[in-house]
Amino acid sequence: PARPPCTTAQRARGPRRCAAAPRPSWPAPSSSMLAFLARPTLALGNSSLTAAATARTAAAPPDAAPHTRLARLPPVIAPDFFPVPSPFPCARQTAILWLRSDLRLHDHQALSALLARRPSCLVPVLVVPRVLRDPVDGRPLTKQATAFFLAAARALDAALRRRGSRLVLLAADAEEEDALQHLAQVVPGGDTLLSYTRGVTSVERAAEQRLDARVAAHPGRSQILPVWGNALYDLPENLDQVPTSDCDAFAAYMRRHGHIEGPVPEPDDLPPLPSLPDDLPVVEMSQLEKRYAGIPTATAGEDVARDLTDNFLRGLPLVEAGRAAVPGPFAKLNGSLSWGCLSPRWVYDQIVSQLPTTSLRRHCAEYELLLRDFFRFSALRYGNHVA
Repeated sequence: PARPPCTTAQRARGPRRCAAAPRPSWPAPSSSMLAFLARPTLALGNSSLTAAATARTAAAPPDAAPHTRLARLPPVIAPDFFPVPSPFPCARQTAILWLRSDLRLHDHQALSALLARRPSCLVPVLVVPRVLRDPVDGRPLTKQATAFFLAAARALDAALRRRGSRLVLLAADAEEEDALQHLAQVVPGGDTLLSYTRGVTSVERAAEQRLDARVAAHPGRSQILPVWGNALYDLPENLDQVPTSDCDAFAAYMRRHGHIEGPVPEPDDLPPLPSLPDDLPVVEMSQLEKRYAGIPTATAGEDVARDLTDNFLRGLPLVEAGRAAVPGPFAKLNGSLSWGCLSPRWVYDQIVSQLPTTSLRRHCAEYELLLRDFFRFSALRYGNHVA
């Protein structure tokens, strides 16, 4: 005799002593549904998928069952954002990351603050003036510094492309804040959130103040999110209490009252790049390298700086221009720290986790990072009097 159907309690007790519940029979898709599935909107902007769907549907025998014709359709996949800009409008929010002296992806506080908002699109932008200038005093960069900057920017662009984005080089004949304000106004999407790492010198802070004035003069959908970064210690609530006139007093105060956050992990993937307007003065990396073709080449970037840090931790000699330097000099990392290819918090985390407290290299590295913060806090407090 046929067993009765299982109840919920019988199925929960263990082996079934009753018949399984009959599976529902779904009706075959209609011709109108098949026509809707074959529309180009399913291809998500990919013309090859649209052509394949139409060809496979037309190649099915006319007397085939509807479910057979449906099985011949290609699967719906996400569009390829690497490195083509997204064809979809950024409906929620478009994030703009203004890069200056933070040419990296690991432990990037401004980038992490933007990704926490879950934007639809992301524009990593690097404003390139007519003449590359030092962010400290505004003077034109030397040939060696220009070569280091170009190598670091090239490495950052490659890292962004591996994560589905790319570096946008925005040419600016005048002030860079004018180009940023124009980008925030014309970029497609909903609200625009512009974030950057706060500067400490008079040149950097003056540019930030002009950018705030430009955005305030054109009220709209643009917002600014400055983030503290490129330092070992967090920014204290009351900077006036920090002794910034004596390095020894500064070190004693920060070791007692300062706070060091752990490094933020780098993202595995990034939001897509939106379709930028054609009137934006975007410069390709090859054009920028062609403009400075006469300068010597350099090796720089996030991966190179990490390798140098690993050599420092292991006590290996650092090599530059074919000549071996003194084993384990921390000064070789100052260029990567200055341009932001290395995060001070990441370096400190590596030093603390891999070197013992009795290591001389550890004491030297901690001293260099602490002295670097001393100058940054002093510049942030006294402003134009330092730069």
